[in-house]
Amino acid sequence: VYALANIVGKPVENQTGQASVYLDGSRDNLAIDPLLTATYHPGAGSPALNSGAPLRSLLPATDMLGTSRWTYDSPERGVYEQFVSGVQVYHVSTAVDSIANPPNGSLRKAILDANASGQPAWIQFDTLAQNCSAPCTIQLAGAPLPDLTVSTFIDGYSYPGAAPNTLDIGSNASIRLIIAANPYDDPQVASALVVPAAASKVHLEVAGIAFSGFGDYAVSLQGGMAHYLHGNTFGVALPSTGPLFANGGGVAINSTLAGSATGVQVGGVLPAEANLIGNASGTGPGFGIAVAGPAARLINNSVGTDASGTAAAANTAYGIGIMGPYADIQSNVISGNTLGGLWLAASVGAQVQNNAIGLTWINGALGNGGPGILVDYNSIGNAIGHAGFYQQQNGNRIAYNNGAAVHVSSGSSNFIAGNSIWSNAGLGIDLDTNGPTANDAGDTDNGPNGLQNTPDLTSALAIGPFKSRFTTSLNSTPQMNYRLDYYLSEGQCTDPGMLGQGEIWLGSGYVTTDSSGNATTTTDLPNAYTYWMTDSTPLFIIATASSYFGDTSESTTCLPLTKDFLFVNGFDPVY
Repeated sequence: VYALANIVGKPVENQTGQASVYLDGSRDNLAIDPLLTATYHPGAGSPALNSGAPLRSLLPATDMLGTSRWTYDSPERGVYEQFVSGVQVYHVSTAVDSIANPPNGSLRKAILDANASGQPAWIQFDTLAQNCSAPCTIQLAGAPLPDLTVSTFIDGYSYPGAAPNTLDIGSNASIRLIIAANPYDDPQVASALVVPAAASKVHLEVAGIAFSGFGDYAVSLQGGMAHYLHGNTFGVALPSTGPLFANGGGVAINSTLAGSATGVQVGGVLPAEANLIGNASGTGPGFGIAVAGPAARLINNSVGTDASGTAAAANTAYGIGIMGPYADIQSNVISGNTLGGLWLAASVGAQVQNNAIGLTWINGALGNGGPGILVDYNSIGNAIGHAGFYQQQNGNRIAYNNGAAVHVSSGSSNFIAGNSIWSNAGLGIDLDTNGPTANDAGDTDNGPNGLQNTPDLTSALAIGPFKSRFTTSLNSTPQMNYRLDYYLSEGQCTDPGMLGQGEIWLGSGYVTTDSSGNATTTTDLPNAYTYWMTDSTPLFIIATASSYFGDTSESTTCLPLTKDFLFVNGFDPVY
């Protein structure tokens, strides 16, 4: 059990003799009377009030009665959330900004007052329209806004007429508030919002804001936890905003010796939560999102596309860079970026699932300028597609990139399975240097993903309307369990060495090598032929091998699918 921010009868944090029950790192637990009422709600003076861990990515959205957990302050410990208290509301009524003497009603003054109060803040813009018509721009006066040292919700959707996106593809969000820097200032204002590394328990929520013209990352999260950015646009124009200037980068989630931003969520599963993040310029870092802090969740964002989702708004580096552990990258469009789509650099344990990389959400071509995914700098234990050796859900679609779909240049145990890959300029999966990697006897060589040997697909038969049969051999590490994944490619396999990419994942089988490192298996799967039911369509099968430790190989060469239907149902009866 990993125990976090509970109230328990006795201490649980790394107790002697409790190692098998409580994981190392269990923290912030209280061994104290919670002072609950007869209905088990926190009573007056209860230490459960406003003292839980505000980790949005781990907590349910509601308590046991369906009451929303307070998302920009600490929730209560326990199953019941009390009425929100202690939150100060600030109303921004002027777009004027001044560093020396920020006027009352300005955004800068609201943040200063909130920091001074020490209480969580909710900053609203419901009265701003009286003095600043939409789209209203708060032009910063040559410096970032004050560092945020209390939990704060900056609610751009409180501006009259603002509304979040309702579309599954593209965005029709009506964002009416712009926080901007002058891109011609020297020096240019680096960031709009900063949570400093020392602010370890601060939680920032930002919604309904357009960020424009900042020289570095528009939002820089250096510390704090459970930050939640949803329904914003970073450098990508909407009809409601008019043109925006590029930022140097979109969002930075940092980790340093001084502190780290933990459990950050950018986007969410609902259309209203999606962010637009594009046009990060070469004068800054150029990443749409850069993650070094642990346990970040990037969900359902458009990174590198315009508001329609069909044209590029290129980030000039990679769309997303992951340099921290245990990131969760789900259901994003990561397309149109200059250097590539997703960069895993010293990443550990990331899960990359159900993303469209190099294409629009409806499979239109919108390739990145390099690989779809680059696995680099000794990245370890990342899952691209299926989450593990026996898991079989949530593959990515990776197409039209100007490089490999997935290039593993460094690292180990990077599991790549269940994805739909086609029409990339390089290989579907490329280990080490560009191009096919030769097998070696016993698979004793070293390199990215251990330079895992590819299987040898010797037979691919469609043996009826409901079943295909694949015969495969593998030479690799002796007495090791392996997973074999099979894919269908339509048309000609024209990749270097006739290595296919794999448009449709058909399924997987499992095999164990003998003491000499050899194994042969026959795997029956649902019929590949049913995907294209015309005899004139050439169909090819490819396969990959993954060790039990998650090292995935490149693919086999293409093998034509043979339609062997004769006598598949036996002989006709004789009368």
